[in-house]
Amino acid sequence: MRLPPYPDISHFSVMPQAIERNAVFGVNVLFRVSMSSSKRTFLEALTWIIGLSAVGFADPTAPSAIDLCLFKAIGLNGCPGCGLGHAMGYLFRGEWLLAIQTHWFSPVVLGILLTRIAQLLRQSFSERSLL
Repeated sequence: MRLPPYPDISHFSVMPQAIERNAVFGVNVLFRVSMSSSKRTFLEALTWIIGLSAVGFADPTAPSAIDLCLFKAIGLNGCPGCGLGHAMGYLFRGEWLLAIQTHWFSPVVLGILLTRIAQLLRQSFSERSLL
């Protein structure tokens, strides 16, 4: 018995109206079909807001519960990102000098993230309705 050829995923994203609403696909295809671009940009903005808030409201003086630094895991010192989370916490508390001492690039990263969030929110609300 011969199997049918593997379906090309690009057809699903090009013609979303041809796919039944209750059809079951892989997660990647399902999101590509069911979510409009304005919903995706809003979801990305919401994810950045939640992540930035979690880092900002965490206590920067507390020791880290988990260490995700790849450089430390393989035994190297001088990771370019170490201390950035603590510095963002200091920025949210208004301790700018301490934040810059912890990680000198933290005000720039905060500016980049806030700009990205504003750009995503502007894009998601300027397109069609979210519903």
